[in-house]
Amino acid sequence: MNPSFLDFPLYRLPATSLPKNRLEGEGQRQIGIFYEGTATEEETLSPFLDKIMQSVKVDRYQHAISIRLTPGEPISLQQLPDWKALEYGLIFGIPPQQLGLNAHLPAYVPTTVSGLTFLWSDPLKSIWEERQQGGKKMSGQLWRALQQLFLSS
Repeated sequence: MNPSFLDFPLYRLPATSLPKNRLEGEGQRQIGIFYEGTATEEETLSPFLDKIMQSVKVDRYQHAISIRLTPGEPISLQQLPDWKALEYGLIFGIPPQQLGLNAHLPAYVPTTVSGLTFLWSDPLKSIWEERQQGGKKMSGQLWRALQQLFLSS
């Protein structure tokens, strides 16, 4: 018998707050976008993310707040200004626990947790690489899920 006081995992939240200069966009439609990449990869990933969001009539800089994390960097959604006002959280390949979420988010399935609808997908870099090779599996799944969120109403 292995008694345990806590029957759920605990996740350490970062002690330092996220610098405001890391947040891009106005967030007029209460959309948070979280992805990983190095500064070098940003030159490729940022325009690709812009195209993805434009395909569902979302201007990333006007309608959303984007945060590029360095690979493995933990944050807590509670560190974000007005995080409770978000309606959507688009997470590209970052484990939910790395964002301070204690939730299972199935890939490409919009999932509501505490009033916030999350969409978890493969890493943005992986989707971009697949498209460069002519593949459409990940981008097709992402397209269908984004349509469901932003074009079905």
